[in-house]
Amino acid sequence: MSSPILFTLYSENDEVKKEYQRSIVPWGILKKAMKLSDKMDEGGISEELMDEMAGLVCEVYGNQFTIEDVNNGADIAETVTVLNAITNKAKEVMPKNQ
Repeated sequence: MSSPILFTLYSENDEVKKEYQRSIVPWGILKKAMKLSDKMDEGGISEELMDEMAGLVCEVYGNQFTIEDVNNGADIAETVTVLNAITNKAKEVMPKNQ
């Protein structure tokens, strides 16, 4: 099994509020991530798409926090890292198109 995907929410004082980790990416999350990736390729990133991305991060961790929590307490780099980890896991297991 690969390294866990880590995610941290911070307080308004930039102190760690809670840390989350996930060792697997469920199949349903993978499918949603691929759809989001396609949307990004089609037309860039809109506010609506950003909310979908935040929702996906919430789903990865079993909805233990909300999109609002992500909006208010997540570091942008860590959020993007989670999204990249999902798509990278997909690339590891999916056959390449010839």
